[in-house]
Amino acid sequence: MIRAVRALTDRSALYFKFAAHYRMPFRVQPHASALMTLLHDNRVVWGSDWPHTQHESSNSYDQVCLMCSDWGDFADRKAVECLYGLSG
Repeated sequence: MIRAVRALTDRSALYFKFAAHYRMPFRVQPHASALMTLLHDNRVVWGSDWPHTQHESSNSYDQVCLMCSDWGDFADRKAVECLYGLSG
């Protein structure tokens, strides 16, 4: 997927949402870092896969927040404003 993003000549309308990292059989942090570099912090948002989680017994909200904080600063508010055209 990272190769596909790199291959795009115009990424100005591309956004990425990280969700359900606990469903992946690999560490997502290196992928998150690469996408944050390619798309910048205002094009990457963090979200959940609610209501389709079914993994509550193995993950808590605190665990997910801690893991995401290790990925870097997502600047969610800035990304949401840019995505929905709310920035002035």
